Amino acid sequence: MNASNFVFMKMKYQKKQPAKLIQTDRVFLHELNNLIELATEAFEEYNYSKALAETQNFFWKNFTDNYIEIVKDRIYNGTDEEKASASYTLYQSLLTILKLMAPFTPYITEEIYQEKFKQFEKTESIHISDWPKPISIALHKNDDKICST
Repeated sequence: MNASNFVFMKMKYQKKQPAKLIQTDRVFLHELNNLIELATEAFEEYNYSKALAETQNFFWKNFTDNYIEIVKDRIYNGTDEEKASASYTLYQSLLTILKLMAPFTPYITEEIYQEKFKQFEKTESIHISDWPKPISIALHKNDDKICST
């Protein structure tokens, strides 16, 4: 709940991806796309424990320990462009992670979805929403040097 509370504390919802994503956000979304593909493949192979482990690892190590800490200053003190990029990335990331976790932790993911996301999303429940698909982002020339995969 703490991560979702932070995401929505200063976030300004925007449906469309900002015209310019900051490099940190592009690279993080690229890593999120890798997780989506990995978890989807694990589910298709009935390897649920792998899907859960990868999603939990990403949530705790990449999202909460790293990304949220990196963007805090931008959320509080950044330019409008920097805030928009961070807000979009935080929103999309948390929603995606919740969808990936929903089969394993149905009650808490539904509670967070109802409290934080339902007002912006068209679906009544996270459990009937579409499975996450990779987010369309255009990596820039040097982004691939930063990405771990």
